[in-house]
Amino acid sequence: MKSKLSGGARPRMGIERLEQKQMLAGDVLVSVVGGHLLVTGDAEANQIAVTSGEEPGSYLIRGLDGTTVHMAGDDGAPAEQASVEVTGVRRDVRIAMGDGDDVVRIHDARFRGNVAVTTGQGEDRVLVGLQAPADDAAEGDDAASGVFVRGSMTIRTGADNDEVRVAEATVGLLGIATDGGDDRVVLGAAPEAPPTDGEPPASAETVGDNADAEDAHMLRARGISVLLGDGDDSAALTDVGARAGIAIGGGEGANRMTLHDVDAGFSLLVSGGRGDAGDDVVLEDVTARVAAVRTGAGADHVRIADSAFMALGVSVGAGDDVVSIAGTRARWAMFLGGPGEDTLNDGDGNHFGRKFVRSFELPAPPMDNGETSGEGTARVVAVR
Repeated sequence: MKSKLSGGARPRMGIERLEQKQMLAGDVLVSVVGGHLLVTGDAEANQIAVTSGEEPGSYLIRGLDGTTVHMAGDDGAPAEQASVEVTGVRRDVRIAMGDGDDVVRIHDARFRGNVAVTTGQGEDRVLVGLQAPADDAAEGDDAASGVFVRGSMTIRTGADNDEVRVAEATVGLLGIATDGGDDRVVLGAAPEAPPTDGEPPASAETVGDNADAEDAHMLRARGISVLLGDGDDSAALTDVGARAGIAIGGGEGANRMTLHDVDAGFSLLVSGGRGDAGDDVVLEDVTARVAAVRTGAGADHVRIADSAFMALGVSVGAGDDVVSIAGTRARWAMFLGGPGEDTLNDGDGNHFGRKFVRSFELPAPPMDNGETSGEGTARVVAVR
């Protein structure tokens, strides 16, 4: 595990790439007002890429796949006008794409202020830190291409099935909110191929102590917030570091939240959906001073492995839930079951200074001296 600063079987929700449809290309209006860069789409299917220009405060906005772009005040937009370059941007960047199946790519770019991306109705894709593939490249061959945002980056999508990916980037605060539909959020490396990690696990006592150390995570931020809307959504974080903390929340529907090789800094909060559909939460190789995992109604699965915390709390709601934990360290751990037949699988390699368990079926009850019957010497308080 890295200590650095800078996702009984049941059917699982599949993660599939959104279907690419042939739609009418749209028109995008670009303007610079008071040092702010404004990019506005129409109700058609717009595809754009935003990159930094050669000079500070300059940006190139390119239309992709037939989308045209033009400056505000132009008399029409000739069909061949596929890009514009602007200068004098010294404040925020605001991108509002409107309805339609839109694609926004931001790569090879540095921003002094805040960046806000908003999409409307339609199946939209927002891709940050991923360079547009060549025409003859496979859809999955996007190459990482870094983005730096001094302020905050907020990404909001509308109804329908949307995809948000933030890969190679350094951001002050990152906030992502999706609406209805079956949405997919991927932060850091692609979850299909997590980075190789040959370093030994870090103890929870040292997490966050080196605040000024170099952060080699693919995605680095001071804080990260992901709010999933209604629908069967997924959020996958791989090779991600945040100093202040990470918060992930689900809405109605079956949600899958996976974190691998994540340093959440001070705090980690993972909250499952509000409905009674089953949620899956997986934490692997995760560190944080304080971590809390909470699920709602439904048959939920929580798995925590090879992770380290100062304090860990897991709370499951109604339904027949399963919590499995192995290879994890914490000075203090609490596991709270809810209505239903809940099972706590306490695997090998756990080390808890003190453990509190309530309303779970315990495969291995505490021994007379208060130690667990498995590995470790935690004192256990069990309340049925």
